[in-house]
Amino acid sequence: MKLDNYYNIKNLMAEAAEKVMQDEIAKAFAENVKEVKKVFAKIQSESVSVHYEIEIDGIISQEKCYISYGGDVIETCENANRHIAYIKDLRKQYPRFCAINDYLQKNRIFKKEIKLDDGYNGKVFNIQPELTKYLKLPNTTSCSVGGGDYEIKRTPERVKIFNRNLNTLTDFFKGCISEIEVLKAGLENIEEETPV
Repeated sequence: MKLDNYYNIKNLMAEAAEKVMQDEIAKAFAENVKEVKKVFAKIQSESVSVHYEIEIDGIISQEKCYISYGGDVIETCENANRHIAYIKDLRKQYPRFCAINDYLQKNRIFKKEIKLDDGYNGKVFNIQPELTKYLKLPNTTSCSVGGGDYEIKRTPERVKIFNRNLNTLTDFFKGCISEIEVLKAGLENIEEETPV
C-alpha cells in the first residue's frame, strides 16, 4: 500500500467530518433563529463563521457571526436574535428614516452600460458612480459612539449627500451631451466643407 493513498483517505475523511459539522451548526442556527432564510457555516482556522440571510419588512439583509472554538452555538443564536430584535426596534422607532435608508441603499449605485460600435462586435462601457455610502442597519460599533440609532438619525444628511451627488451627476451628463454635440457638429462641418 502506498502512503499517499492513506493521506488521501485521511484528507477525505477530514473533509467529510468538517462538512457534517458545518451542516449541524447551520441546522442548529436555523432552528433557533426564526427569521433566518438561508444559512451556512464555514469552519475557519480559529472559529466558525455563520453566514445567514434575514428578511425584515421585505428587506433582505446578509448577516454574519463567528463562533470561536469552544464557543456555544445556542449562545450565538441568542445574540443573533437580539441583533434581529434591535433591527426591528429601529424600524419601529424610525419608520420614515428606515424607509428612506432602504431607498438610498437600493439606489446608491447608479449603474449604466453602453455598447459602442468598434467596427466589429462593439465594445461595452460601464458607469457606476456611488451616490451615497453603504449603511447597513443596525450599524453597531465597538465604542460608545455611533451605532444604529446614531446612523439612522443621520438620514437627512445622507439624503442631502445623495441629492447633491444626483445634481453633480446631472450636470456632468449635461456637460457630456454638450461636448458630444460639439464633436458631432465638428465632424459634420468637415464633411460639408470637404469635397468628395
